[in-house]
Amino acid sequence: MTFGGAGNDIINDQVEVHELFPTPLYVVTLSSIREEYQDELKSIKRGNNVGNTISEDKQILNMKCFSRLKFEINRHLKNYYELIHKPKDKLEPYITQSWINWTGDNQFHHQHAHQNSLVSGVFYIDVEKTDSIVFNQDTYKSIQIDTDNPNCFNSMKYTLPLQKNDLVLFPSSLIHGVNDRITSDNERISLSFNTFIRGTVGSKEHATELIL
Repeated sequence: MTFGGAGNDIINDQVEVHELFPTPLYVVTLSSIREEYQDELKSIKRGNNVGNTISEDKQILNMKCFSRLKFEINRHLKNYYELIHKPKDKLEPYITQSWINWTGDNQFHHQHAHQNSLVSGVFYIDVEKTDSIVFNQDTYKSIQIDTDNPNCFNSMKYTLPLQKNDLVLFPSSLIHGVNDRITSDNERISLSFNTFIRGTVGSKEHATELIL
């Protein structure tokens, strides 16, 4: 990023600020998805979660009605690795668990990360036109400087606008959640999943080889 002068001081020199080690957030709208799953959604058993409800079944994507969606998720999961990690050796990402979240009036989805997973994702079955997901930094800052002009360097959270049929992929360690929904016309329905990889990472020579 290139900046000019700041404040009242005149700086004529060209200043560069480099964005080191950014966090990937992969977003795509699956506009071709047919909603074969709508009837089955009503029969899925729910359990209590922190702030909302969650499906008792944690292998939701194995249901026949989600077969097309699972195919598309797997396709984009592979693309995520090719675009971001560019693995030297062949790796096969795969879905480990998947579940449905329901968030209604006066409910929220607590801030959390996903353990025992490398890349996690959310597919939005039904959302409000003004819906969003909030990602938070997990880095402790001993000094927090207030600002009226947030950017990627001074912000502790990022709010991503959402629409129906959006698919979002992100590192599982990234903290995220949904703010309180005080009033809403529809119940917010999302499908979350965790993933891992098959293949070999590391090397024998450096004593880091791991066969998965």
